[in-house]
Amino acid sequence: FFVGALGIFPKAVRFAREMEARNIEHVHAHFANHPAVAALIIHRLIGVPFSFTAHAQDFMVDLGSDDLLRELAREATFVAAVSDFSASLLREKCPESADKVVRVYNGLDPGAFPKADPGAVGQPLKIVSIGRLIEFKGFQHLLGACGQLGGRGIPFQLTIIGEGDWQDRLSSLAADLGIDDKVRFAGVLGGDAIKDVLADSHVFALASITDSKGASDILPTVIAEAMAAGLPVVSTRLAGIPEMVEHGETGILCDPGDEAAMADALALLAAEPSTRERLGAAGGELARERFATEVTA
Repeated sequence: FFVGALGIFPKAVRFAREMEARNIEHVHAHFANHPAVAALIIHRLIGVPFSFTAHAQDFMVDLGSDDLLRELAREATFVAAVSDFSASLLREKCPESADKVVRVYNGLDPGAFPKADPGAVGQPLKIVSIGRLIEFKGFQHLLGACGQLGGRGIPFQLTIIGEGDWQDRLSSLAADLGIDDKVRFAGVLGGDAIKDVLADSHVFALASITDSKGASDILPTVIAEAMAAGLPVVSTRLAGIPEMVEHGETGILCDPGDEAAMADALALLAAEPSTRERLGAAGGELARERFATEVTA
């Protein structure tokens, strides 16, 4: 990280000159790694106050120094956290700046998402998952759970949207589990195409875990988007996810890495269309109440 930070110094100097010329009064950085460090450099050079949003991996792993995080928080006007979980973690890491930390959920427009029909019957359970194909997204465990569905004779189709370093590994795993004919790796899709897939699905699943480096999801936006589309959510009790998915009310939560529990949750939803419909409707309402842009702003 620090080698990369050296590379942003001349850019920060340039921005400082431009901001001074334009009488910029405040700078906000949207990640707590290089952008926040650039804002700190600008602050030191010309005195412009700054703030930053801390998401997840940016301050938990990428920054690489709690001392630097404390310095950023100490110098910032305020620090925005995207969940109650991350706000608590930031206050714990930066106790002298605890009163500067505010929680601001990432917002979305629920009305922009066509509504799914999760209670539709007479077809295989259509499961969708979205994210980078990396370790902490937990696709390996979702595939493991779906492998158990196949073993139980439960018809399903899984669509995974995204790309990443784990693409080949996950494709091989699906083949090893004997479910490669039921799994579609859709790659990267545009926003409208993603909305179409959500609208044509019965359930959204995200098997998030903490990876070997300590990185994890905090508050995955894709869950809020799935809720806005009216889908029930199956996910894990990790970080801020329970702030999005209320167990038994808007979806089902499992322990991270517990493939059997995730398989049970998906099997339950496969067998009970009315439960899918109930959870999806409640999730849509929660998305409007908690994550709509007019609320978060």
